[in-house]
Amino acid sequence: MTHKTRICVLLPAFLILSGCGKLSHKPFRVAYKSWPGFTSFAIAEQQGFFKSRGLDVKTRVIENLEPRNNAMRDGDLDAVCNSVDDAIRASAMGAKGKIVFVFDRYKSGEDTAPSDTLYVADSVDKSRPDDVQALVDALIEANEWWIAHKPEGNKMASEQWKLPLDNIYNMLATMDIYGTQQETQAFGSDGQGPLAKQVQRAATLWQTVGVIKTPVAADDVVDPQFVRKHH
Repeated sequence: MTHKTRICVLLPAFLILSGCGKLSHKPFRVAYKSWPGFTSFAIAEQQGFFKSRGLDVKTRVIENLEPRNNAMRDGDLDAVCNSVDDAIRASAMGAKGKIVFVFDRYKSGEDTAPSDTLYVADSVDKSRPDDVQALVDALIEANEWWIAHKPEGNKMASEQWKLPLDNIYNMLATMDIYGTQQETQAFGSDGQGPLAKQVQRAATLWQTVGVIKTPVAADDVVDPQFVRKHH
């Protein structure tokens, strides 16, 4: 095999492995409120899960819902971390986006529905799907790492949020971190899993009681394709 032939064979393999052939190479800008469940970003950064996928993820804290959603609506953010209820409210107020990833769920009696989510702007979901896929893959890997290395992950949460380690353990005792299996179950193979059903129930309730004025359907805010394609 000639040197020229080897280059032709190896180059596509490199592009496939690196995942860089289709990425936009733009920073992925995300905001969240202070909550230990969002430590997944710090884990992905420190463990190299973003870097290995060619991602440059920029995070910042915006505590209040309205400024967070407004920033995404105005194009200053690519995604926000919202609860399911807050994602519905964001959609109704004009900050159109899609839930593409679930961080965790609260354990409250029989209610184990998905809780905290990654809500990506519609424009980004459509124009930068490879970036979104890489981000979802990295966050799932981060959560899997956290599940497998709980003491180390919880210590990182304590350091990031400047909270005593005992507080982190107590807070995380009320929730389950989502790994690959839980993500797949939440979104469902056809996109009509527990997450979509939860969104539809909540959206109907919020419109009935007047919290939102605009109808929101599950298909408006749930995009299962990235979890389905996770590898």
